[in-house]
Order: sequence, then structure tokens, then C-alpha cells
Amino acid sequence: MADIKSTNRVATGFRKIAGLLAPIAISLVALGCSDQPETTPTGDLEGKSFVLVHGAWNGAWVWSDVAEQLEARGASVSTVDLLAHGDDMTPLTEVSLAKNAEQVRAAVEAAKSPVILVGHSFGGAVISQAAEARPKNLDRLIYLAAFIPANGESVLDLVQTDVDSALGPVLQVDAEKGIARVPMANLNDIFCHDCAQPELDLLDSKYRDEPLGPAAEKLTLTSEGLGSVPKSYIYTSLDRVISPSLQQRMTARVTLTRTATLKTSHSPFLSTPADVVATLADLGKD
Repeated sequence: MADIKSTNRVATGFRKIAGLLAPIAISLVALGCSDQPETTPTGDLEGKSFVLVHGAWNGAWVWSDVAEQLEARGASVSTVDLLAHGDDMTPLTEVSLAKNAEQVRAAVEAAKSPVILVGHSFGGAVISQAAEARPKNLDRLIYLAAFIPANGESVLDLVQTDVDSALGPVLQVDAEKGIARVPMANLNDIFCHDCAQPELDLLDSKYRDEPLGPAAEKLTLTSEGLGSVPKSYIYTSLDRVISPSLQQRMTARVTLTRTATLKTSHSPFLSTPADVVATLADLGKD
């Protein structure tokens, strides 16, 4: 019986201590000092519609984590495998910028309007050309470490001005086959030097040579088409593919509603997908 009384006294003591600490714990939570992890917003992107377009040497697979997290927050998300990329087996000779843009236009028309159209790298040129024909279907364009060619300009024109890029010196061009190749020994360091090993392995396993034709095609853009769509840009400050200096030069020529900066490589959807999602969500809100 004595042991039971002793146990009861201890239990009573703990309850008293808990009662005294409870107001302190509540105050700490109110001040943001709780040890509980922050929760990801759920449903805050309900009604938002995203179409995500990848860049050169990539495929729709790069958006896997980003798309999943956007959908978890209530967004509708579509991704596009550009011709001869990812799982698409179109012969290289049949690929063109015009056909790429038509693919994206079809994805936009199939999605819930208005669409937030996102383009990465070469995908920036593709979404620009797609937006020219379907500006009224779009809520806005978001360029992620992307090329923004002007009217009458090609991606190749911009590439040739990027003296700070680490890609140019190692790029292997086979004009006869119409492809551009990144040596596997350089791929990871140039495209995703901040990636963990699983993402690097994925980048290696999904690699495909890039068709040259679309990058050499000049864009046809107007103020009534592309110029009428609001635009934002996400800079990647550690980029070794499209240098930060070229990103700044391109955006200096464009009217942007908002910008953001990620301290990442050229492939933040692989190295820090949660940061990409948070940034797209922020830029995509009214």
C-alpha cells in the first residue's frame, strides 16, 4: 500500500508540473518557438493550373517531385515530354521548335484555364513561342533558369553570347547527325553539382542527346501575343549551364511582374524540389 501511495504522490507531482508548464508551452507556440515542424500548406493552390516544360537533355521526368508536391497543395499539373526527349521516340530529323510549341499549346488547351506555364532552360523558348499563339489561355509565364529569346532571335544566338557558361567548352556537336552531346564525365558537375547521389544517378540514366534544329530556329513574337502575358523569372545563382550573367542580360530586356532567386545549380527540381514548389506557388498567386 505504501508503494501505491508513493506512486500516486509522484504522479500527482508530475501533473502539477505539467499544469505549470502548459501556459509556457502555449506562449512558445504563439511566439513561433515550438519544436513542432512547420506544416506544408494544403489546398492553398486549389484552382491553380500548371503546365511544366523541361529543357534540353531532359524530359518530363525532371518535374516528378515538383508536380507531386504542387498537386498535394491542390494544383492541377501537366508535364510535357518534348519530341525526342524523355519517353518520346520521335526521330531527331522530325523535331522542330514549331512542333515543340504545338505540343505545349495542346497541353495548355487540355488543362484548366487560365494556365501558369512554366519553362526551364530551352523550355523558355518553347513556352514563349507557345504563348504567342494562345495568350488568352494563360494566367502567366514563369521562366526557371530559362532562355528568353527576343523576336527574331534563337536559343543558339543566346548560347553563343554566354562566355561564362561551363557547358560551351565541353559541348560536343555532331552536325551530320544533328545532335549536341554533353560528355557523361561533365554532365553531373555542370547540370546539378548540388544534387545528392540518387538524383545524379537519375540524371545519368535518363540522359539523351539533344536535337540541334530547334535551338537554331528564330522565334516569331509580338507585343499582342507573348507581350500581353505577365511574366516572372526564377534566377539560379549557382548555374553553370545558363550563367547568372546571361540570365540577367536576358531579363533586362523583358518586363517582369516578379522575380525570385534560388541559390542552386541549373537543376533545382532535382536538388531542391521543395524550394521550386514554394517559389512557383508564391509567383503563381495573385
